[in-house]
Amino acid sequence: LSISAFNALLKTLEEPPSHVIFILATTEFYKVPETIVSRCQCLNFTRINSSSIETKLKEIAKAEKIKITDDCLKEIAEYSNGGLRDALGMLDKLSSYSLSKITKEYFYRINGLISKEDIDTFISNILNNNISSVLESISNFDDLGYDFSKLLEIFMQEARDIMIDYNLNKTTYEFDINHVFDLIICFNNAYNLLKEAANRKIILEVNLLKFMNDISDTFKDKIVVPISREIDKEQIEIKKGNSDDKIISRYKIDTDIKRIRIDNTFALANKLLKNQVLEKWNKLDSFLTSSEYSFLAVVSDDNLIITSKYDSVIDNIYQNYNLALELIKNIIGKEMNFVILNDIEFENEVSEYKKHIKDKNYYSFNEETKPFIIFKDLIEKESNISYTNLVDKAMDVFGTDIVEIE
Repeated sequence: LSISAFNALLKTLEEPPSHVIFILATTEFYKVPETIVSRCQCLNFTRINSSSIETKLKEIAKAEKIKITDDCLKEIAEYSNGGLRDALGMLDKLSSYSLSKITKEYFYRINGLISKEDIDTFISNILNNNISSVLESISNFDDLGYDFSKLLEIFMQEARDIMIDYNLNKTTYEFDINHVFDLIICFNNAYNLLKEAANRKIILEVNLLKFMNDISDTFKDKIVVPISREIDKEQIEIKKGNSDDKIISRYKIDTDIKRIRIDNTFALANKLLKNQVLEKWNKLDSFLTSSEYSFLAVVSDDNLIITSKYDSVIDNIYQNYNLALELIKNIIGKEMNFVILNDIEFENEVSEYKKHIKDKNYYSFNEETKPFIIFKDLIEKESNISYTNLVDKAMDVFGTDIVEIE
């Protein structure tokens, strides 16, 4: 109603006939003037749960003698998204189109939908980089006349459910769960592009191919050495010698110093300083390891706490501890010690910190009195080792098979 119409109605509502009850219904409650709302009892209707809709549909199907399977009624109930009117409309539509028993497959075909099993298979093929199967599925969707926009909505919902299931129930999947969020963004971008696409199938194919190419380029425990960075021009030698012996160092962490270093970082944690360091962290992280495998967690004046979910990444950085310290100094601009924790260790430390956050004496600063890492040298015969640039050092330390030059 317009404002003028609402004002005309207001007079009647103020002095209603004794035999009249007004029932006003709207899906746009925010448009109703306060003068009207204040004179009404407001009841907000909520969506009906799927089980209640399914029960009602069974009653109606039985009364109208509609032959339909229980699993099809369940699909209708879920598809209606809490609206009984929509569910009844769908049941009426299906009964008009089919003279035989209505099945779940028939429901999918009429509405341009696919089964949950097919959805899970399609998403799994994407995340496992099975390009041929993904392209074949898209061609099948196109041949069957499916609405790609509607399919993308379903795919986004299913990908979201996978993330929720993983985080709440810790369910294991055959693909890397870290890529699911990026896939949702990919689906959303494709959905927006479909609105003005001349060929909707090509848009979907190209977006998914780009996504699969991107995830195929990711790798575990890989060191990326961008030789164009300023630090590469500096000649920092980590080993010198004229003998034919190469020194291979094995490390052992002093647990007492590790405890002191963690406590010192939490005791003097500085959020402002962390934000400043984060501006340089992407540059530093690309030297230490691929950026998706480590995270800068806590920063104090002289210490960093870094987290990683891969023990191999932690081992690689600790094994080359002195090189990492040199990189940190060159990129951040000052000497800083660090400790690396796996995800479980860090969660435990955060929980402990939250328990004692009000106890100012729980975390106190202590001096480190001995080396954090103790190296034991093992001798292996090899050629004379002397480095003049960062690329050669990375090749030698981590091996040519896991170093990528950009």
